Amino acid sequence: DGELVGERVLRVGEAELRARLAVVLAPGSTALIPPIPGLQEAEAWTNRAATTAAAVPGSLLVLGGGVVGVEMAQAYASLGARVTLVTTHPRLILGEEEFAAKLLGEALGYLGVEMLLGVKPVAVRRDSTADAPDGAAGPVTLELEDGRSFSAEELVVAVGRRPNTDAIGLESLGLEPGAPVTVDDTMRVPGHEWCYVVGDANGRVLLTHMGKYQARLAADHILGRPVSLLSDGATSPRVIFTEPQVAAVGH
Repeated sequence: DGELVGERVLRVGEAELRARLAVVLAPGSTALIPPIPGLQEAEAWTNRAATTAAAVPGSLLVLGGGVVGVEMAQAYASLGARVTLVTTHPRLILGEEEFAAKLLGEALGYLGVEMLLGVKPVAVRRDSTADAPDGAAGPVTLELEDGRSFSAEELVVAVGRRPNTDAIGLESLGLEPGAPVTVDDTMRVPGHEWCYVVGDANGRVLLTHMGKYQARLAADHILGRPVSLLSDGATSPRVIFTEPQVAAVGH
């Protein structure tokens, strides 16, 4: 892990590295854990844990109806888990066309996914593991504002991302740690012509392929080549890896 300590200067462990032309920051993002009482203590899965699990739980709660939420819900339902998806939004994949959300909802329902839309979770608890076999974690219970509660072996939190900018030395540039870093269309930080931020950390569009695209733009700009940003933000090419797949480009 590196940290900015001055203009064009990074500290990596005990070493101090000085860049001749520019520094490109690409710290990425991590899953956002909302401030729901008990959620942090329940040790819920994020997308990383859900995609590296060694076994399929018999039942799974998915908090969030966006891209990661629907992908994980369908994947685990296909693998045999009993899945309940909970979202505060009135429909799935709010950023895409309503007809696509309807078709995707029908596909999830066909697999037996229970969908609770437009409901607010108010508390989470992980039951005691004292009686669980082989030291396994006890079940997780999600309580809703309307008084209902749902339990499962595991809970996936998929309600958004937060940039990993809280410990990379942004304060040395007068920028706010923990927040997305504002950049121009060359991915350069205004007022700091030597510093570039690409990928999720700049908050422009949180997609892996767009992070790679931004990296190419930044590299070309550092090398003095002409740069023209052709795609950005909510209109970027994108795909949701479900069945049916939901792909979009533009408005």
